[in-house]
Amino acid sequence: MPVLQTAEQVDPTASGRPAAGPAPRRVSRYQPQGPEAAYDPDIRVLLCRMHRLDSWDIPNLSAPYWRLYWNDRPGAWVALDGRRTELVPARFALIPPNTPYASRLFRPVTHFYLHFLAAPPFDAVAPAILMFPAAPELRRAVREIAGLLRGGRPASAPRLAVLAHALAAGALGRLPPESVPELRTDERVEAARRMMEERIDRPPSNPEIAGCAGMNANAFIRLFREVVGASPQAWLTARRIDHACLLLQGSSLGVKEVAAKCGFCDRYHFSRVFKRLRGVGPAEFRRRCYWRA
Repeated sequence: MPVLQTAEQVDPTASGRPAAGPAPRRVSRYQPQGPEAAYDPDIRVLLCRMHRLDSWDIPNLSAPYWRLYWNDRPGAWVALDGRRTELVPARFALIPPNTPYASRLFRPVTHFYLHFLAAPPFDAVAPAILMFPAAPELRRAVREIAGLLRGGRPASAPRLAVLAHALAAGALGRLPPESVPELRTDERVEAARRMMEERIDRPPSNPEIAGCAGMNANAFIRLFREVVGASPQAWLTARRIDHACLLLQGSSLGVKEVAAKCGFCDRYHFSRVFKRLRGVGPAEFRRRCYWRA
């Protein structure tokens, strides 16, 4: 089955799963500043598929991106904190990043899923399983995507990308307003976050980060914690592990190579940090990603 992927999900040195389009590039996910700047949710589709599920029993599917699900018939559920939610044709399921939910299949279904990223504040929505009605226009988009995926023609890629982005945007637009955190910005913090994003493979020190913001280290750390809710190094470590998750799912790089591309000196330190933040090691995370999820 053809797969819609963004270039940033697949490492350019990997031999498998090539992405369509231009070569990968790392782009900041943060917003332009100033009263005249329009907000851009910066939706980036990572994966879009629709196929038959015959097995889907996974204890924890937490990952650093959004998921949108729709099934053509009852036959599966997802669960968070022991509470099950059945997936049915009349509703879409929208699951925020880093939600530690489980899945279970009790009869075969045709399963549509869309993985995507979105800019702050949508990256900080609390873990949940959010259900909303499968409006006719959304179901039409799913059917058209299914037809384009079956056809597998390169010429259909632009239409497929537009439909996938429209579905993602429509899903975010159905979030309860109270579930989306307030967007807090500071030009100095955003400049520092842009620099850290660009140096995932060469993590900067606190003085380097503070210098980018034109501040001394102690003052900047206080400001960053006030705006972001975490220290610069804690935030950067989380972003490095998020980037590792995308490489583990979207490339054929080995764990050692993924560790190097995320700025870790060896795979053992990388594995310890990964398991501390994700709850499973890199190899187990990759294995779970190979399931149709």
